[in-house]
Amino acid sequence: MSALTNQKELKQTRITVTAMLLMFFIGCGGDSGSRNDNNDMCRQFDYYGNPIIDPSTGLPTLAPCNNNNTQSVSISISPAARNMLVGETLILYITSRPENADFTFSVNPVSGSGCIKSNNNAITCKPLWEGEYRVTVTPTADISKTVSARITVADPNMIGENFEEIYTPIELYTKITNDLSGNYRLMANISLDIYDNWLPIGTSSTPFTGKITGNGYKISGLKINRRTVNYVGLFGYVNGGTIINLALEGVDIVGGRYAGAIAGYINNTTIINSYSKGDISAISSTYNDASAGGIVGYLMNLRKGEEGWTYPSVSNLSIINCYSMGNISSSEYSGGIAGYVNDSSVSIVNHPHAIITNSYSTGDISGHYAGGVTGYVTSGTPNYTTVITDSYSTGNVSGYYAGGIAGYLLNSTGNNNTITIADCYSIGDISASVYAGGIAGRVTGSITITNSYSKGDISATIFSDYGSAPAYAGGIAGASNATIINSYSAGNIFSTSTISSNSPSSSTASTYAGGIAGVSNATIINSYSIGDVYAIANAPDSSRAFAYSGGIAGYATHAIINCAAINRAVNSNLFAGRIVGYITNATIYNNFALNIMNVLGSELYPEGRGVDRTDAQLKIQNTYSDTIVGDGVGGLGWKFGNNADNPWKMPSNNGYPIFYWQ
Repeated sequence: MSALTNQKELKQTRITVTAMLLMFFIGCGGDSGSRNDNNDMCRQFDYYGNPIIDPSTGLPTLAPCNNNNTQSVSISISPAARNMLVGETLILYITSRPENADFTFSVNPVSGSGCIKSNNNAITCKPLWEGEYRVTVTPTADISKTVSARITVADPNMIGENFEEIYTPIELYTKITNDLSGNYRLMANISLDIYDNWLPIGTSSTPFTGKITGNGYKISGLKINRRTVNYVGLFGYVNGGTIINLALEGVDIVGGRYAGAIAGYINNTTIINSYSKGDISAISSTYNDASAGGIVGYLMNLRKGEEGWTYPSVSNLSIINCYSMGNISSSEYSGGIAGYVNDSSVSIVNHPHAIITNSYSTGDISGHYAGGVTGYVTSGTPNYTTVITDSYSTGNVSGYYAGGIAGYLLNSTGNNNTITIADCYSIGDISASVYAGGIAGRVTGSITITNSYSKGDISATIFSDYGSAPAYAGGIAGASNATIINSYSAGNIFSTSTISSNSPSSSTASTYAGGIAGVSNATIINSYSIGDVYAIANAPDSSRAFAYSGGIAGYATHAIINCAAINRAVNSNLFAGRIVGYITNATIYNNFALNIMNVLGSELYPEGRGVDRTDAQLKIQNTYSDTIVGDGVGGLGWKFGNNADNPWKMPSNNGYPIFYWQ
């Protein structure tokens, strides 16, 4: 062990901005120049584990240690090109750990949303939970303008601890396996080419419980072929660990039950600022829950300690700022970031608990449950929220349940728990044998999808020789119980069901296609679709064929309000409508439809047609933003601006509305 390893270490955070943030101070527990009781000098590291170098000496910076675990961030806004005007909004994105981290923003003068205003010159913000927290700052007078900033506050658990330094592949394996609860920092790029078949670190009985930072270095050549091993990845099993800035390239993994580049299986663990490049698959003939993910195969929110399996008092199950570039496949659950998210724990009111944010995948995803971010999400804990935000996928997704973000979202009802997908998108094609959606293939339970979109073509195609064959395709969700707000789809939608003459006489072919949802069992509001929509049912006789096609929903049991169907064609060999093909006890109110839309099929409902608008009108902001006067009179009442509550803007190319963050 080097002498430097024995020194105490003081981590500092760093601020990254999209353009300019000219002056900042970050401290741990107050003034970073104060001394602790022992007057120790500490090396300084930024949040991602990179040593802070003194430019005058080229040596690591030393400062008096301060092990107080409180965190604060102060930002002074320096002059920029022009003033920030009254009515404009500055959004600051914060990733905080732990819950007690306070943030003070010095902006002169401001009013704060979601923060406590301490005086005319500053506001203090305390996140409601671990994870990303958005702070909206609106000036009460003209002030110097800056741009959106993302602020990350150091985990106090990473402050003042000794880190074992790793330089070689042998050290990577032996040091960590000798102390699975230790803290580690890479000190060089590491090639694993010497290992033809890497043995994952940590098992279910002896998991990795420590912390590791990549420190700006890469691990390359991770090759694993262990089809009979349950937990496969660089780490097999992680329980209550922290993984930061870990970069894996040249990944080639074939595992058994759970496979991921960084870890096969994690419990109550945080992974930040990490990525993988390479292909991953999980194939199990023994278990029916084989899970493969670009970062992690399976996420669970229990903790295993000496007392056995227990529920954590506060969840640390988070994947933040991560991405994967490679194809992911499994016999069951596949996701570009995580194969399966099992969000099960005790109730802690107002604390979301499983978080995937600012993450993306670029490869093709395939499995029974397949999603560009995660194959399957389940949440059943009272008063909890599972959150996927600011994430996207660009590859093609295929499966029985297939979605651009998630293949299947399942939430137990009646427990005041929710799943939320916000500010997400997919641009690849989505194909499924039953449930296909631009954001989610199937959605069950109390779930919200907001400020999200898809651009690829969506198709569900099924053939049956032995029974009924349903198919669901939607630009946002195939079959949905989700409340869908402020969302849109731009690709074509296809849903086809065929049953053969060999199928029983009681079997039917039923197909549902919608620009937003194939079947909608919850409210759709302030949303639109552009692509053509087709629903085709094929059966030995027409009495056994049911097809439903709509510009917003093929089949709706709940309200569709303030939406726009801009589709050129909505076709079905049975029921079709410009807004919705078939309605059961649903309110259809104040919706617009392209006046030249070609509708082929039986239009049963006048309200399912919407009110005519020309293409030129549908490219004007006032069409959407004007106040609602009545059904089809006035505008749609959409909110235009530059924040989550006012998410829409008009593009510069004379197109249809997009989001402020696009």
